[in-house]
Amino acid sequence: MLLSVILSEQSLMKEALILAKQKDVDVVNALDLMDNQEFLKDLKFGPGDGTLHYYVYNWGCAEIESSKVGLVLL
Repeated sequence: MLLSVILSEQSLMKEALILAKQKDVDVVNALDLMDNQEFLKDLKFGPGDGTLHYYVYNWGCAEIESSKVGLVLL
């Protein structure tokens, strides 16, 4: 059975935040897309400045414009 069927989105995200804290994660980013706004405020997510920086280590690539780069986060 899938966890998303057992837990609400808010409960699932809260569990993920607890695990992140246990693993000493410094920052958790979330997008306010689709139904996310329903639980982000309750979990005390604050609005950012709209600028995210992704650092990819040990990854070589020729110079490329940032508008030509796509990144999927899992």
